[in-house]
Amino acid sequence: MRALGVIALLFVTATMASAQAPVKPAAPPALEEMDALKIGKLMAERQAIQNAYDTSVARQELLKREFADKTTALNVAVDEAAQRGKVVLKDGWKPDVEKRIWVKD
Repeated sequence: MRALGVIALLFVTATMASAQAPVKPAAPPALEEMDALKIGKLMAERQAIQNAYDTSVARQELLKREFADKTTALNVAVDEAAQRGKVVLKDGWKPDVEKRIWVKD
């Protein structure tokens, strides 16, 4: 009976030791060199396109703001010139800059 106790104790000790041993993670599958080069090249090209797109969007937003500012400045200048020339813009008068006169639509 004593031999059974010793065997049971050894069994429990062995299972506890194996349960506490760190399990090594399986190595990830290898990526073939040609696939890695192709994927890397495509990722770099896509990043370059993304950077160009971001720059384009930022430039477009800047141009929209500049256009709005110039439109506001133009409207103010036309309004001021119309007041000085005693012209009512609602009547269809528009400035002809080259001839330097007011013309009706």
